[in-house]
Amino acid sequence: MSMKYVTTIALVRKSPILRSALTLVLAPFFLLAQENVEKPDTVPIHPGETLYVTFQRTGDSLTLAHVTKDADKAAQLVFKMGPLKEIHGTMLQVQNKFDKNLHYKAEIRLLSKNKRANTSVVPVIAGKASFESWPYVIEELALSGFELRDK
Repeated sequence: MSMKYVTTIALVRKSPILRSALTLVLAPFFLLAQENVEKPDTVPIHPGETLYVTFQRTGDSLTLAHVTKDADKAAQLVFKMGPLKEIHGTMLQVQNKFDKNLHYKAEIRLLSKNKRANTSVVPVIAGKASFESWPYVIEELALSGFELRDK
């Protein structure tokens, strides 16, 4: 958020020694709305979905090229999100078809409560699949920060 919308107000009490500062963030509505705009290389996924993702690769850098729900043999990544009924939780399976390990970030989104939180995920070994699980229901995962590494 732009610093021009932040201001500090000093509150002086009876004693000049006792001072405290309160920082107010003044954000017009349009700036708050911009924070919820999807970043370009973000893949949102919901329970019950399987997504086939293709990237433009330049060295180890990845740029999102195409996401589809239709089976795609050319997809380099396959994401499958579903419920874990035994524990009333959520699982994410990631299949990495690249020749290097995949590192990425994940954000949990509770759309009904307008809440977001980053969560940890493990790298996916080249040519393998990984399995992530959470002990609660997740309405949406936002996957981003895709990059390839040797380790």
